[in-house]
Formats: sequence, structure tokens, C-alpha cells
Amino acid sequence: MTLQADKDARAAASDLSRLYVRNATGGMVPLSTLGTCSSRSSVPETVPHYNNYASRSINGGAAPGYSSGQAVAAMERAAAAALPRDFAFEWTGITFQELKAGSIATIVFALAIVFVFLISGGAIRELVDALHGSARGAAGAVRRAPGASGCAAGRSTSIRRSASSC
Repeated sequence: MTLQADKDARAAASDLSRLYVRNATGGMVPLSTLGTCSSRSSVPETVPHYNNYASRSINGGAAPGYSSGQAVAAMERAAAAALPRDFAFEWTGITFQELKAGSIATIVFALAIVFVFLISGGAIRELVDALHGSARGAAGAVRRAPGASGCAAGRSTSIRRSASSC
């Protein structure tokens, strides 16, 4: 049942006793005849839900001198010891992200080292080739256009250290 009333009619819990509802025969009866109204501090005003289950949020942090990983391990031990078997817990927010990323960090670090090695290896190779090429001078794989030499027309030759006759 959902009750609706003006602000003045619902300011205090005792105001509920002045509300009337219809009974099975259609007559109006005071709401106070159906039950009592009491206030308890141990009952939450709202029941939070997580993944469609009633839940309770627990926030905490690592004590000075302890890492977040040690705090997570301590919370997991406490939950295993204190919670009944049909209860479960899950990490959310930053702790969830930290736990997900923790196992990937080693792989990312190893790949970063491999990429640095490959990139620096390529840069060193280019430098060595450039220095080695300038030391040889013009002797390399330079090709002449057909008919550019005194050789027979239509043939191209490579310039090499040992001269070849056409």
C-alpha cells in the first residue's frame, strides 16, 4: 500500500494515526486500527541493492604503513571468517579497478621493455647503416638508366668495385 498525504498530515509519525483507509466493505477506518507505528534506529530507511541483492556498503582504507593490497587481503580474511556461507562480497570502484589491473601490470611492463628494445634497435640499425654507407662512398647499389653508359643500349649495369666490361 502506498499512502499519500500533504506535508502537514505527515510531519510526524503520530500523524499516521489520523489517516483513514477503506476496509473490505468500503467503509473508512482509521489506519491506527490496522497496526502500530514505531520508530527503530536499527532498521535502515532504505535498503541499498547491488546486482539485485540487498546489500550493505562498507568503506575502509589502509592503516598508515600498510599498502592497499594488504588492506584488501585483510578485508577478505575478515569477510571469510565473519560472513555466513550464503553471503558474498564484491569489490567496486577503485579497489575493483586496482585488482583487475594488478595482474596486467607485469605484462604491460614486459611489453614496454620489448617495444623499447625494438625501437632502439631500429634506430641503432639506421645509424649504423648511415655511418657504414657514408664510409663506402658512392659504391653501392646504384643503377644506371638504360643507355646511360657506353654499354649496349637497353642494358643496365650495377656499379661495383670491380669494373665489368659490356
